[in-house]
Amino acid sequence: MLSRFRRALLLVTIFTFAFAIPVFAGGWAVISLDELPVGVVAGEPYTVGFTVLQHGRTPMTDLSPTVTARIAKGEILTFFAEPQGKPGHYMATLTFPTNGEWEWSIQAFTMDLKR
Repeated sequence: MLSRFRRALLLVTIFTFAFAIPVFAGGWAVISLDELPVGVVAGEPYTVGFTVLQHGRTPMTDLSPTVTARIAKGEILTFFAEPQGKPGHYMATLTFPTNGEWEWSIQAFTMDLKR
């Protein structure tokens, strides 16, 4: 079962690297994981680090990223990331409550602008 989990995480990572994410005014950004997740255990916290670069170069600060995780049973979890270290770098601590095949993604910004 753990190998399925790793495959799912690998697919999420590939998807993250393969597609540019639209940013507020039609620009794009890239989210890069610090490292591929390994050794994730249900019930134990796992810290994920990532960097958000506008146009693949400029660190994006002042964001409030979230990590959304889903399991086949329909359970959805949201984890909040905090800025840490260099500009544009964020960390989120994920705790998956049960074993299973979790799919997760990072949302660094939203297109719903508040006025």
